[in-house]
Amino acid sequence: MVSMPYGPVLSRILNEAGAPELLQNQHWSELLNQRENNSVSLKQENPPTNELSQFERDILKAEFEHYGHYGFKDLMAIAHALPEFKDPNGSSLPIDPASILREEGWTDEEIQDAAMSAREEVFFNEIGR
Repeated sequence: MVSMPYGPVLSRILNEAGAPELLQNQHWSELLNQRENNSVSLKQENPPTNELSQFERDILKAEFEHYGHYGFKDLMAIAHALPEFKDPNGSSLPIDPASILREEGWTDEEIQDAAMSAREEVFFNEIGR
């Protein structure tokens, strides 16, 4: 997660989905049009979601219902008001996940437990390959 000029982003997803040379990747090229004017668009109105859990689909639906009617400038203003956003002055700045969790009321112990669980998941995903 990084702060970028237009707001916070997941940099790996931005890089994979937004870089034209990566659209040679069949997975992305089936779903996305080439980036134009710094915008990425879907090829289909309702792309397949079978790789997502029902929980993930429900989150996407709720977020779209809440934010889907906003224009780019409105979304940027909302993103810039987030506590974790720091103006990167034309570049990017890393966002510490702990800062988001603290804003949501998590204790330092809960944050440490979540970090340990995340490291364990990464480890098991790596050895499972």
